[in-house]
Amino acid sequence: MTDPIRDLTLAEWHRTLNDEFWWPLRMREQATKLQHLADDMLAARLIDPLERLDMADLITGAVAHWVERGRESWAHPASRYAVVNRSGDKAGILSGTLLCWGEFDSSLIAGYIDEEDLTFIHKRSHKGVEHARLFGRWLRRDGEWFALVETSRLIQGVTCTRSCDPDAYRLAGEMCALHLEQADFKEYWSWWVRRDFSVFSRCTTCWGQVAERDDCRHCAGHGFAVMNDCPSTMPARWRRTSADD
Repeated sequence: MTDPIRDLTLAEWHRTLNDEFWWPLRMREQATKLQHLADDMLAARLIDPLERLDMADLITGAVAHWVERGRESWAHPASRYAVVNRSGDKAGILSGTLLCWGEFDSSLIAGYIDEEDLTFIHKRSHKGVEHARLFGRWLRRDGEWFALVETSRLIQGVTCTRSCDPDAYRLAGEMCALHLEQADFKEYWSWWVRRDFSVFSRCTTCWGQVAERDDCRHCAGHGFAVMNDCPSTMPARWRRTSADD
């Protein structure tokens, strides 16, 4: 006898996997959604560990496919980032495809993708002249490296910052689990956004499993921990300068 919740959840997972609209626009987020949904299915015992491994392979394959078709963008299109130097001083702002040095209302610069799928940023008044270049979360200008640090994101018309409240993260996880059990994916993804847009991530040692997390030293029994290299914090390690390349 089949489990209707399992069938509906698997169908939603494969729908997300095969969604050709969002993959090229938000590759990183799409992969994260698939990983989290698969983890939630495993926690709810809708799939077994071997099925979870198979799903991981499918995610890896999908990422490889879309990377080949176009460059992956580290920056989220709905987020605003401070452009900071190695000392942590703010040098400018990146918002969508607009970059400026200093305050946001000065020297707006547009970004575009060149034939080699490398993101260039150039002055509007000098079309085609390279002004700076993006490499993931790093921006290089005149031989100096700058990092992107996320300051906010526009979610459903509201400007939000990453949550650092562990209780809010835990509640969002519980609500995701509840709506997954009901196969209510509209509510599931709504709560998923709240869980995902925080400074926390699922513990990679116990994976939040009730039977394992109480004795987990990595997360101290919480089932989650502060994520490594959070987009809203300074990078743990600075990229090498041009002199070191």
